Amino acid sequence: MPGMDGLTATEQIRALGDEIRRKVPMIALTAHVGHPGRQKMLDAGMTDFLPKPIDPAQLYAMIEQHADRAELAQPNA
Repeated sequence: MPGMDGLTATEQIRALGDEIRRKVPMIALTAHVGHPGRQKMLDAGMTDFLPKPIDPAQLYAMIEQHADRAELAQPNA
């Protein structure tokens, strides 16, 4: 993303403040899996993260897991 990294984008989306944007799942795909990197992602508002290289089965499972939670957050769901 030119001009903005994923952490900044996540922080700005979460800062918008409405209920949906606070609860929409955001999964980081990153090479920074050590404790400081993980904490930075969580502090920015990421829901979860997967280390690179990405295992497609893990990615699909995580999307499914968090999609179920996102549906519960939807109004009128």
